[in-house]
Amino acid sequence: MKRDAVYTKTEAGQREVAHRSGTLDGRHRTLLILLDGKRRVSELPPQMGDDTALAGMLGRLEALGLIVADGALAAASGPGPGAAAQPDWSERRMRAARMLNAILGPAGDGLAVRLESLGSEQQLPELLERCRRLIADLRGEAAVERFDAALDGP
Repeated sequence: MKRDAVYTKTEAGQREVAHRSGTLDGRHRTLLILLDGKRRVSELPPQMGDDTALAGMLGRLEALGLIVADGALAAASGPGPGAAAQPDWSERRMRAARMLNAILGPAGDGLAVRLESLGSEQQLPELLERCRRLIADLRGEAAVERFDAALDGP
């Protein structure tokens, strides 16, 4: 994470702020609102967390296509940052189910089954957010970061 980076909301990020899809928890939503295209990461309030937590939150917002760094907005007007490198939704749901089982074991079985039987891409973000909340509650933020990294891995 570059402390001097400036993040801007994409169109999707602006829609998220305006319409609250329910995909983001309160901290991620607050961070999204604070990213105004003028404020540097180093200028964010300390309540947003330490560098590790902040890097994870910024990475998640970026992966969701809600923000871009340092004026890359024009490049993000397509499918989203890194879209070509990200796996398709079906692969992401299977990765999520495997990772959920690896992190939570039997405690994640219910959500893992729902992920594996998911029939619609539109339901995936909500279900992934439920996974993140459960992982955070049971294993902490570091485990959530591992989960998110596994979703977009090679």
